[in-house]
Amino acid sequence: MGIIETALAVAREIGNRRLEGNMLCNLGLLHQVQGRYAEALDQLEGSLAVARDIGDAHMECVVLCNLGMAHDSLARFDEASDYFDAALAIARERGAREPVSVHGAWRGATARLAWSQSPYPGRGSAQNAERRSA
Repeated sequence: MGIIETALAVAREIGNRRLEGNMLCNLGLLHQVQGRYAEALDQLEGSLAVARDIGDAHMECVVLCNLGMAHDSLARFDEASDYFDAALAIARERGAREPVSVHGAWRGATARLAWSQSPYPGRGSAQNAERRSA
């Protein structure tokens, strides 16, 4: 068991929901960089549920961005856009005038979508999806 899994177990044992949500998010990010997207999505969805249960809008916004990035990595651009839009809405509701990280992530996903649909050889989303599933 790694340190994040240990921290998650401790968070659950002591009933610290905020720590639990953070560790689920961290596990999701770890799985994502390892290319284990199904596990990443499971952990991130768990983190999102915790964030919503405890009413932590900041955590919810962060996790929504991370879910957007995970879906973007899988070339699921519509889903990614939905998560980024939801994160941006929360950030703006909380008074952020221009939430840079959310806005930047959303713009990045939009750019990748445009690039994947480019008519130039080797740029299609099918090819990108094949590379990611390998």
